[in-house]
Amino acid sequence: PGFWICSCASPGTDGILRSLLSHYSSSLLSVLYAASSVPAAATSQSRKLTVSLSSPSASPQKGQTGSTENEEALEDAVLAEKGGFEPLPLNATMRHIANNMLKTYGTSHVLAGLILADHRVVAMSLAKNFVLQPTDIVLLVNFVVASPALRQAESWTPICLPGFNDRAFLYMYVRYLVPHVCYICLSSKNDGDQFFALSSHCTKTFALLTNTGCLTAIERSREYCPYSLPRSLWGSLALLHVGFFLPPSKQFFSSALSSEIDTGKHAIRDILKLYVQCDESLQGAKLPTHAYIETERHKAYVWRTAEFHLYTAVPAWIELTTVVLEQLAKWVMDQRPFLFITNIPVISG
Repeated sequence: PGFWICSCASPGTDGILRSLLSHYSSSLLSVLYAASSVPAAATSQSRKLTVSLSSPSASPQKGQTGSTENEEALEDAVLAEKGGFEPLPLNATMRHIANNMLKTYGTSHVLAGLILADHRVVAMSLAKNFVLQPTDIVLLVNFVVASPALRQAESWTPICLPGFNDRAFLYMYVRYLVPHVCYICLSSKNDGDQFFALSSHCTKTFALLTNTGCLTAIERSREYCPYSLPRSLWGSLALLHVGFFLPPSKQFFSSALSSEIDTGKHAIRDILKLYVQCDESLQGAKLPTHAYIETERHKAYVWRTAEFHLYTAVPAWIELTTVVLEQLAKWVMDQRPFLFITNIPVISG
């Protein structure tokens, strides 16, 4: 048996620590299975391949400025506890182009295809009857983002996804199209022909994304992440942060922390702790339900329905009415084609 032990000086972080330990244990399991299969994977190819055994990080690298690694890990843990992943906000037409490129591979035994921009998922396709658990998506993303070896060339590496099968492994083709945009393909087949077929498909995908302007749109959106809320709509409310989680698809959106309010160095840490406390107070509650916690500096509101979970924080002197929260939720829901992946195509063939 294996044991994980973690301690923290800050009170009220039990849920966060549980999530971090869960991520570390799943990541370790994935690495151990990968290590046990390296000889077979490395010797079966007719060309030099890169096999990554770097330990995945519990927190993907962020594009935010002014936040520490610990704060980033805290944010990921809060959202990961819900079993969700973060899509890249993208124009619906451009996302449709990316999704279409992941529908046909010209080879069998392909289980899933993904395009990433840093740790955010741009597009995704799945084989018929194959379920990629959100926790496995997070683990897969962390594995890729935290492995420097995967950035060097085309890579073919085994990976264990516990949500799919914690006693076996799949094979993952990885190639970075540009420094921050990555192509990933999961296969149940491990041989040279499969590698070359996926390599060819990746080359075609790169060409189409470039020629259509989709790759440029992805890179531009990545640079703007995390997105700020429109000042024209919510500036007068002095919103510090908004998080939005979709239970049916297990996707979440997390806005940028407001830059116009002096919230202090550890504001995001304080706000996320309030979110966790609200979540814990709502455990087992009948939907719809809500919670509210106030400190000397901040107020946090959490509103849960079957369709969405809304998280928002404001300075202590701001009041948010039910009407305003409903308007905020409606605005985010109206932005779903831009903020979330609304269609995951089925791989043909």
